[in-house]
Formats: sequence, C-alpha cells, structure tokens
Amino acid sequence: KPLRAYALRMILPAATTTIASALHLLQLIQVNPTNALTIKSAKWVKPSASNSAINLNSLTPPRSGHVTFRSDSGDNYIFGGYVEEFSKSEETGLTRYVTNDLWKWDNEKLEWHLCDVLLDDDVPGPRLATAAAVVNGQPTLFGGWDPQEAGTGGIILDTVHQLDLSTMKWNFLKDVRIPDGPTSRHVALALPCNKAADEQKQQSVVLIHNHRCIDHVILFESDKSSNECTFRKQKTSGSPPSSRGLHVAALLQDQKHVVIFGGAAQDGNMSNEVFVLDIESWDWRKIQVVNDGPIPTPRAGACLCTFSEDSVLLFGGAERSNEGGLNPRADLWELKLDCSAGTASWSLVLDDDGDSADCGLPPPRNAATFCEVTPPTLLLESSQANDSDPGRYFVLQGGWAPFKKTWAETTFLRVEIGDD
Repeated sequence: KPLRAYALRMILPAATTTIASALHLLQLIQVNPTNALTIKSAKWVKPSASNSAINLNSLTPPRSGHVTFRSDSGDNYIFGGYVEEFSKSEETGLTRYVTNDLWKWDNEKLEWHLCDVLLDDDVPGPRLATAAAVVNGQPTLFGGWDPQEAGTGGIILDTVHQLDLSTMKWNFLKDVRIPDGPTSRHVALALPCNKAADEQKQQSVVLIHNHRCIDHVILFESDKSSNECTFRKQKTSGSPPSSRGLHVAALLQDQKHVVIFGGAAQDGNMSNEVFVLDIESWDWRKIQVVNDGPIPTPRAGACLCTFSEDSVLLFGGAERSNEGGLNPRADLWELKLDCSAGTASWSLVLDDDGDSADCGLPPPRNAATFCEVTPPTLLLESSQANDSDPGRYFVLQGGWAPFKKTWAETTFLRVEIGDD
C-alpha cells in the first residue's frame, strides 16, 4: 500500500498529499565554473572490476525522494528519502519507510559515509520531497513530507532546520515557518548575495518555488551578523509557471537566471515547459524551444544540474505511460538557453532507446539525485583519462522505477567538453 500510494501521488501531486520528489532540488553546483561550452561526448562510467583499488559501494538502504546539497568546502551530502529493505516478515519481502539519515560523499575513496550527527530534539524528522540549500555555510532543509503510519496520509511540513557542519548539530528554527503553510515537492536554490540581498547586512538568500508561487517567489534571508532568519515574498512579473510540483530548477552560472523545467499539476498533467526567472528584474519568461529535433517528453521528478553560463543538464524523470501509469526514463539532455531572446534548444546527449542505450546507461528512474563532483582520481586512473582534460563528472544516486525497484548503486557520468 505505501508503494502504491507513492506512485499514485507522483501522478496526482495534491498540495497536501504529495510524496515523491526529484531531489531534489537541484541547487547551483560550481565545481568547474565555465563560460559557454559544448558537449563533445558523454558516457556513463563504471569502475573497472580489474582495478582492485576501486570498490565503489552502494548507498544502502536503496532510496528515492532524497535531497542532495553541496557544502561551501565542496563536500556532497544526501539527506533522507524513502528507503526499502528486505524483510522476511513482510508479505512482499520488503519493508519501506522514510528516513532522516545524512550521508557524505568521499570523492577519494568513492564511498558514501553515514554522518554521526548529534541526536537531540532539534534533529529533523524523517521526510522526503523536501528541499535544501546552503545558507551562510549551513545546509538548510525546508519543509517536506512525513508519511507517518501507512494509510494516514502523513503530514506536510512547514519547518526549517539548519546543520552546523563543524559540530554536526541540527538547529530547529522554531520561530521561522514557510509562508502560507506546509509545502513539499518544491525547489530551493541559493542565490548570490549581491543579486538578491543587502551585502552590508551580510545576508544569504535562498529562493523557494512551490505550487503557490504564481505572482511571487519565496525568499529565505539569513543575516550572518545577527543570525536572524526571515521569509518574505518577492513579487514577480511576466509569464510565470502555472501551479506545479515535482519540477526541477537550477541557477545558471551567469548568476542571473533561474531555470525551471517540467513538473506536474494537481490534476496530474505533466509538463515539459521551460521558464526562466531573471533574479535582478524578477521577471519570468516562458522559453520558446526553437530546435527542430526531439525534445524531452512531459515529465515529473527529473534531475536538473547547472552546466554552464547558458546551459543545464536534464536526466530522467517519470512520464505518463500509455496505460495511464508511470514510465521512468534514463535519457540525458542538454538545454542551451538564450535568456535575452527568450529561446532555447534541446540536444539529446544520450537516449535510453536505440544506439545510445548500449552505452552503459543506468536503469530508468525518477526521484533520484544528480550532482557534479570534482573529477575523482581513482576513476581518472581507471579510465586513463587525459590529465589535461579530465572532463567533468556527475554522480547519479538512488531513484525509483515505479512498482519495480528502488536503486542503491552509485553511477558516474563523464562529460567531455569543448568551446562553443
């Protein structure tokens, strides 16, 4: 029953009952800031079994609907999600539950390590479909969904928690609540201070977009000097996205434009629309896709990652099947934008059908996380990559194929780049 509820709420993401999310969120990750680039090639990388120095582990239990964030020091973390484990006592052979564990990626050993956080009353409870961003060096969780007992519908959260990475202690901001009520299946992005805040006040700002954001976005502002945290609504103009959840977002490396893709409305209709928000003028533009070739199907629960000043990478997600259920995908796309013209073009980098499907693609999935990491030394040695051009590496973790499997394996994408 919990598994079926998971799928149904992916299709019909009501404001108070939704459950799955793509990572997460995908916030700005600037491992290799670059100008305009073009992708020469992309390949999913699996460490060679003959290289005994590499023992790429899985993140267990398998999970989906978790969230990822990157610390100011460059470390990647994963929090929470919906996990499954084998159980002899369950009729299905599996037990499923929501977790609040925290994992840190070791880029040298290619391993996930369970973090030893201080256990007290401030620790955030189990959740998925949450959003996270780093504020003044502190990872911050916004809302999410706690399913609680099966059949109850659980609760949607309006809470905010921050993590002090120096002490590994969570801090529950008891007097700070997300405006207009609980939220899940939303996105959160850290904005550059000089674009959205008063630098003299040493403020850091996070943009939150959820199903209620039609004529505004929500800004979470944190004053480093006073430790004061507040929410406010920022009015927007232009052509905004319609009400939706399970969409994905990224901040371009130009530090001026937020890109939003896809998602699902409350009636279950999915989208493949692209919108861009100028965070200087707070003006929305619905982007006109101008290429004649293929474009991503309408989908929810995909992964979106910043790639350059004018492009993002999109992976996977779930589309509607012809039978009315969910069909997970494993395709990889690049979206190149001309924000001033309000246009964009899609390029299919790796298809999950046809010739590209033979290139070691990971199994199709939604509600995974996909983030950039520093090129791992062990993988470079294993692949004999050119030291002068190691390429760029992205880590895919977890995710769910509806009614089939939740994934634990860690998979790398290597992208070779060239000048535009």
